[in-house]
Amino acid sequence: KDAPPQIDPLDRSAGVDDEEETTSALGPKPSEKGIPRIPSIRPSTPDRVTPSEEDLEEHLGPDDSASQTGLDRAQLLEKYQAAINERDKILHQNSQCQHKIAEHFRKKKGADERQEVEKSVTDQEQRYTKCLQALDELELENDLTQKEADARSNEEKEKMEEKKNLVDEMTAQYFEFKKGVAKQAVNSRSGKPLA
Repeated sequence: KDAPPQIDPLDRSAGVDDEEETTSALGPKPSEKGIPRIPSIRPSTPDRVTPSEEDLEEHLGPDDSASQTGLDRAQLLEKYQAAINERDKILHQNSQCQHKIAEHFRKKKGADERQEVEKSVTDQEQRYTKCLQALDELELENDLTQKEADARSNEEKEKMEEKKNLVDEMTAQYFEFKKGVAKQAVNSRSGKPLA
């Protein structure tokens, strides 16, 4: 059996015969005979191998194809070699430009990181300054509280001393009163003083 024909999706002439004119609901299609066919191009990465003279001769083909185009073989070889040299030069320039771009972005990233570090350092310095101010305020508040506590403690000590003196005085008066009562005590049966 015959294998089904391979259809190239990029080929505009696939499935259409040049002799056969197709029609549609709008009428006959215009002829494409006047439009040149563009060969399909497949994207690929070219090899970076510099071709030798034999490769160039194989690529260009026999001498009769060169005579069809109106150029001699030496001119074609020269143009081909110039195109390859130009391609290599452009690839080298492209590589250099990509390295410059990568270096630029690397420097920019480093500068951004340095700005972030500097920003974080300034943030830390600001936070440190605020903490020092808060610490100073708390120390002042602590000193005031301590002074108030010392003043109250001194007042309470003075009050305690006054009350202790008052208690000692009242105790001494109580013992004097007791002595006086004891001296005046009389035996209830005999009527004689007990002291």
